[in-house]
Amino acid sequence: MSNKKSRLPNCILEEPHACMGQNREMTRVLDVGCGGSEQFKLHKVRGDINCDLLKPSFKIPNFVLCDVQHLPFKRNGFDKVFMYDVLEHLGNPLEALLEVKRVLRRKGILELGTPNALYLPKIIRSMFRGTYSPYRDHIITWGKAELNNLFSRAGLKRRVTYETYRDERKPLHYGFFVRICPFPSLKHRQLLTIGRK
Repeated sequence: MSNKKSRLPNCILEEPHACMGQNREMTRVLDVGCGGSEQFKLHKVRGDINCDLLKPSFKIPNFVLCDVQHLPFKRNGFDKVFMYDVLEHLGNPLEALLEVKRVLRRKGILELGTPNALYLPKIIRSMFRGTYSPYRDHIITWGKAELNNLFSRAGLKRRVTYETYRDERKPLHYGFFVRICPFPSLKHRQLLTIGRK
């Protein structure tokens, strides 16, 4: 085994409890897509184990380089998985959710956030451009009904809500339209889904 591999936490090598000490009752948390680019330098690291497809440009504790569709963790190894701003980048989101479900313990929780396809400023911008365009590196967009269907197909119980957990400064007219909008489906920038195994 190479030095690089031997420095990985033992849970990567199919022993999840080794990462958290001897107390097996301790909550074990995985952050999938923890964000390692300069854009996410202020991103709060949420997991005991943090993984992403891209090598981070700054230090992230207990970081594992891996693909969410092929997680190198033991079955039933985590109590909670965070997965923020990942789903919209995936070619096979169902496979990713099934893999997350595999590593979750019974009654484990998946907290997933993704941009809201119906966010009003996005719709207004699309009207002016004459075409709908997601963010430059997003290959799919999600609405509430689509997320419900996806979680159902993955066999996860879920509650989908409209949230704005991350926002960037926008022109004043964007803020005006969002403030006067009475519909949560148009008002919030993201969708937050809490799934349970």
